Amino acid sequence: MSHQEHFVKVQLPAVNENSTRPGNNPFHKSDNCYLVRDGRRFFPIGVNYLPGYLCGNHFEDYRPEYINADLDHIRQIGLDCVRVAVFWKGFEPAQGLFNKKFLHNFETFVAECKKRGIFVIPVFLIGTWTGMYNAPYWHPPGMYQG
Repeated sequence: MSHQEHFVKVQLPAVNENSTRPGNNPFHKSDNCYLVRDGRRFFPIGVNYLPGYLCGNHFEDYRPEYINADLDHIRQIGLDCVRVAVFWKGFEPAQGLFNKKFLHNFETFVAECKKRGIFVIPVFLIGTWTGMYNAPYWHPPGMYQG
């Protein structure tokens, strides 16, 4: 399995509009366009997540003792969703070269969230969040401008 296939496997499955409950995916889209989970409308309630020990790339500097405590607290206060920045340069530092440590830590994070019933929204192009240029950096910076 390539690293790219490995990375895709840890992402949450997409909503399948043609099935009431596809595979192991707990979500489906109802006729009136609501996202439904286990027979009930689902409205994710969550936060943008960065661990308290670091404002940066926590999938490189992964500290499970802090992150797991944060995830426990997130569930204790009733949240069920986290949005996390996934720095492109972290998982693919050069075109076609994938960072195994980063991918392993991201997979661990998703598994820890799943244990707690927390859904993960990975955000890959986060320039507006951080002010950083975070597209595949082997492409010219202006490639996404009109």
